[in-house]
Amino acid sequence: MSFVSALPTLLRVSRKASMLRAALGCRGAERLHSPAPGALDVPDLDWSHCPIDLLGSPFMQAIHGLDRLARIAPLAGWPGDFAPWVVVGLMVLREEAS
Repeated sequence: MSFVSALPTLLRVSRKASMLRAALGCRGAERLHSPAPGALDVPDLDWSHCPIDLLGSPFMQAIHGLDRLARIAPLAGWPGDFAPWVVVGLMVLREEAS
């Protein structure tokens, strides 16, 4: 699975992150831990690493940072000077927000 294909699911999980922490076994777990065994029965939570931890990945931080910057001023070189995952990621983020 690529970042781009995972992004819609990660955004869905992010909206319910606080209530999913218990189901994923996040309390006291190390970063990028495996989800609790019971969580693997839920399609959005069937990951090799905790999806809530993945929300803090450098990829997600880059997308959110560019989104904030693009709301202030146009991004220079957009979209041609950006990696394809950045372009698609920002478009998916904007689509989810609307």
